[in-house]
Amino acid sequence: MNILLKKESSWEKGCIFTVAKVIIFQIMIDMNTNVNEAQNKPLTMDDLMTVVKGILAESSARFAQDMKLMQEESSTRFAQDMKLMQEESSARFTQEMKLRQEESSARFAQDMKLRQEAQEAQEARDRESRELKQRISGLSKYHEEFVQDMKLRQEARDRENRELKKQIGGMGNNNGAFAQEFFFNAIFYGERKLFGQEFDDAMTEVRKYFKKGGTKSEFDIVLFNGKSICIVEVKYKADTDDARTLPEKEKSFRECFPEHADKKLYLALASMSFDKQVENECKKQGIAIIKQVGETIEIYDENMKVY
Repeated sequence: MNILLKKESSWEKGCIFTVAKVIIFQIMIDMNTNVNEAQNKPLTMDDLMTVVKGILAESSARFAQDMKLMQEESSTRFAQDMKLMQEESSARFTQEMKLRQEESSARFAQDMKLRQEAQEAQEARDRESRELKQRISGLSKYHEEFVQDMKLRQEARDRENRELKKQIGGMGNNNGAFAQEFFFNAIFYGERKLFGQEFDDAMTEVRKYFKKGGTKSEFDIVLFNGKSICIVEVKYKADTDDARTLPEKEKSFRECFPEHADKKLYLALASMSFDKQVENECKKQGIAIIKQVGETIEIYDENMKVY
């Protein structure tokens, strides 16, 4: 601001000096004219310098006064402007600080709320985790007890099953033995003429073992004569599988007894009980049917074939 005033003062002084020269020149002309007219006496240079100095002193004093007033007004305006700017800046700063403080307080409150909610949620999860662990521990203990109880029960059932199998096996063996003895006696000591042929010789529970391969073959009743052989499979209660698999006995017999390879071979299924499906399967396979009827037997050999 001082630099600006100094520049303006030098410029104004230059302008004033130029104007002053013009004025002085004009005054000199006027004074010279007036003096000549009044006294017919020309002005000297000293007179002119005196007049000029007076004018310059008056002009300089007036200029200094004007400059002082301008400087005071400028200083006053500058002070007022600075005061207004300071007041506005202070007001804006105060308002911004207030807004920032309010925003910071709101964010802090929101953060604290979120942290509180997160802490409560974590505590809830921790409680659930502890409860779950307790439940799992209880379930594990219950599972161990349950497994142990099931193991004991299974062992008891296994013992019962083994005993039951022994009983059933004994009954089955007894029934099978009874059926085999019944049909052997009925055939060999009763009706020897079967399938239109008479069989003189018979064997029961025929077994043959093969050392090679560790296999064996078993035949319940085998009837012989000089030309034919009849293999009788005995069951206490026959089913369709018995009729379906019986033809395999023919191949097994010829392998076991190759000396009878030239003889005709017949197959028969003897059982204490037959159902319709078993009878139909026997007829389909060409197997004779031997049934128990009271204390005797009945033979059905219409569809019987030679193997």
